[in-house]
Amino acid sequence: HVFCKLCITAGNVTSGNCPICNLEWKKEDLHQQIEVAEIVNQTTAKCSNCNWEGLYQSLDNHLRTSCDTSLTSCPHGCGTVMQRNYLLEHEKTCRFKQLDCIHCKGEFTQKEMISHEIFCPEKVIECPQRCGKSIKFDDIALHVKE
Repeated sequence: HVFCKLCITAGNVTSGNCPICNLEWKKEDLHQQIEVAEIVNQTTAKCSNCNWEGLYQSLDNHLRTSCDTSLTSCPHGCGTVMQRNYLLEHEKTCRFKQLDCIHCKGEFTQKEMISHEIFCPEKVIECPQRCGKSIKFDDIALHVKE
């Protein structure tokens, strides 16, 4: 008999009984029917999450890369799982997103950038002694001594 692999092995079952003839089977008894797979791959499929319609062989790629309502994980590693259509909004506030410092060009997570921005050695600030000069943060101590 021919079954969808996903259906016949649901739940990581390693053995069971055939739903048609009730004979026992083991996972090693299963094999792929190339001809059937080719036919199935050329049939039309519909995404259960959105209005996408295409070849069955393209459905997995659609769900992984372009379906706006399929679930995806934050690419920055924060662990948040969301619908793909919320990803851009999430990236605006994700504390694990990498940002470039405008002063030193170093790369920091958004979380790290908060403190780095205050003490970046390349950041130019006005002299705390109010002499009117602009000095790199890293050079303030030397400047104040002068």
